[in-house]
Amino acid sequence: DHFVGVNTSGGAVTLTLPATSDVSEGKIYIIKDEGGNAATNNIIINTADSAKIDSLSSVSLVSNYGAISIYCNGSHWHIY
Repeated sequence: DHFVGVNTSGGAVTLTLPATSDVSEGKIYIIKDEGGNAATNNIIINTADSAKIDSLSSVSLVSNYGAISIYCNGSHWHIY
């Protein structure tokens, strides 16, 4: 549960990160557009709780075949 491959060929996809209270500090997710259509069918990444992703409520992956790496610091998520 470290790598999440997403097929965007059928439409936009929304992923929800787990609540920060449910993961260990340092938890990492790599999310990859395997379908190659994220520019048209975005991958939207939300949080399950009030945690932020680099101070944002959600982020979108909008590059075909793009990827994003996210880690939890115990209270919020950060992109690296």
